[in-house]
Amino acid sequence: SHGTSLRTCWAPAAGIDVDVTLRHMGRLPGDAGWARIAYNSVDARIAWWPRKNVELALIGQNLNNGACTAYAGIVNPEAVPLMVPTCLPRSLMGQIRADF
Repeated sequence: SHGTSLRTCWAPAAGIDVDVTLRHMGRLPGDAGWARIAYNSVDARIAWWPRKNVELALIGQNLNNGACTAYAGIVNPEAVPLMVPTCLPRSLMGQIRADF
C-alpha cells in the first residue's frame, strides 16, 4: 500500500564514505494471493579510496533481521504464476572499482 525510505550519506574522514538506507514497505491488502505483510529493511555500504582512482567497498543488504519477508504474507503464490520473488536474504558483498 505504501513504501517509505530514508537514506543517509556520511563522510567521516577523507576517502571514506558510509551510506545507510532504511526502508519500510506497508502491508499490501489483496486477494488471489497478492496480499503481503508489512516489512522493514536496512542496507549499508562502507567505501574507502586507498588511491584516487581505486575504491574498495563493503556492502550489506537486509541487515536488520536477515529474513526475506517481502513475500512472507502471500497467501497463495500458486495463484500468481508470473510472480518472481526478488527480495534478498541477508547478504554481505565486497566490491573493487577502478576508474581509468
